Amino acid sequence: MAESFVGVKNITASYRNAKSHEILHGISFTLNQGDHVVIYGAPGAGKSSLLKLLCNDLDIIAGSIDIDGKNSADHASIRSGYVSLDHEDFTSSYSIYDSLVAFGEQYDIPHLPARIDELLELLEMKDKANQKIQELSLTQKISYALARACLSSSPLLLLDDVLDVLGVEETKRFLHIACAGKTVLLTTRVPQYAEQMNLPLLLLHHGAVAHTGIKDDIAIASGVPRIINAWVEALRYDTLKKIRSHSGVLEVRILPTDRFQGNLIRVMTRNSRFIPSLYDLMSQSELVHVEEVPPTLTDILRTI
Repeated sequence: MAESFVGVKNITASYRNAKSHEILHGISFTLNQGDHVVIYGAPGAGKSSLLKLLCNDLDIIAGSIDIDGKNSADHASIRSGYVSLDHEDFTSSYSIYDSLVAFGEQYDIPHLPARIDELLELLEMKDKANQKIQELSLTQKISYALARACLSSSPLLLLDDVLDVLGVEETKRFLHIACAGKTVLLTTRVPQYAEQMNLPLLLLHHGAVAHTGIKDDIAIASGVPRIINAWVEALRYDTLKKIRSHSGVLEVRILPTDRFQGNLIRVMTRNSRFIPSLYDLMSQSELVHVEEVPPTLTDILRTI
């Protein structure tokens, strides 16, 4: 079995010179090369701290981090792949192009002019190439910072709250055009954005990992109540009574519908493991249509 590209094992960490105040607790997760993952957490959950940990900006009290087979401290270039809303270059009086050239020369990046032209073209910033960075809008500054991160040799792209500025569609476009094969972690504090990206999730809560994985798998693991809508012909009272008395049912409601001359019932179950037996019970009536209502990330967050 191939080793993971990123392995974070039981990390506890603090800010430098503040070891008595732990900000990340028992953090463990793995990433394969080329994975794109959304880190969601409420303000103060530890999202930015986790990215700074990967940049070696925190003191590790316990645990270890391996990236591409080496200790994270041996990857000096990781910080160059970090993008945040207070990026160090955002007040620069240099132009986008000159800044990218200086950055590329600092890290001895090959084929530099062609690489810069390609990135500016992909990010639709060629017309801004000679504009001073400090004069750009925040969205344009973020695009410049993304170009710089892609230009770097960092094994990771760490995008801190970039999604919250660019929005879902523009972030998806960036990942598609510039990040194929790159390993990317992006943070957000907006549940809808995290869900709409349709990427694996890492959910942080008070400095610890609450869940990792695909949303539907997390929903099953966290025991989120599940909702079923069933359109039923000639619903019998005794069947409705049996559904309401089912041990896995939290609530049953009869809803108005104009889809057919029958009844629409909405059933909320305790979790997904009760759904098969509930289907068996509902099949005692003549079912016209049954659909499961997918749980949202907000539903999952209520269980944390």
